[in-house]
Amino acid sequence: MKTLKHFYPFVLLFMLLGFTQCEVTSIVDQSINSKAIYFDIPPMEAGDYILNEDITLNFDSLISEFEFGMINITSVTPRSATLYIIDDANSPATFDIIDNVEIGMESSAIPSRKIAWKNPVPQTGLITLSMDVNKTNNVLDFANANTVTVNLKAKVNAALTHPVQMKAIIKYRIIAEL
Repeated sequence: MKTLKHFYPFVLLFMLLGFTQCEVTSIVDQSINSKAIYFDIPPMEAGDYILNEDITLNFDSLISEFEFGMINITSVTPRSATLYIIDDANSPATFDIIDNVEIGMESSAIPSRKIAWKNPVPQTGLITLSMDVNKTNNVLDFANANTVTVNLKAKVNAALTHPVQMKAIIKYRIIAEL
């Protein structure tokens, strides 16, 4: 028994020294919105369409309010996506003329990847559409590429008689290690 009594102080000392030498990693989980992505939609007949918009994601700016940089980010995944129709015509367009829609991203070095979609699109007179996203789709490679092409693919079921604009906002979940 006497041997164990003398052993405890060494165990405590070893534990204290061991804990002070451990590197503690802090995990940060934040949400950010992308800057608005605008698509100019010309008048069109029914059919399948793909519109492309080159954008700069500028994640450095989007995360500037947090206490970490791009080097700390381990994961960027879509959390939600919303598509808006901006139309000031007397008879504004709605999502009723679209059967299905998809937003994808690609760059010169990264193949196209689906980010958000809605299939089928509800035919209820909407001008704001909440889209489905794959919340495990890590798009950190696009965030690091910074300049990407965003694709808007749609199956249009009726003619669009005048130009409109669509705006996409994607909310991302950012995981960073400090």
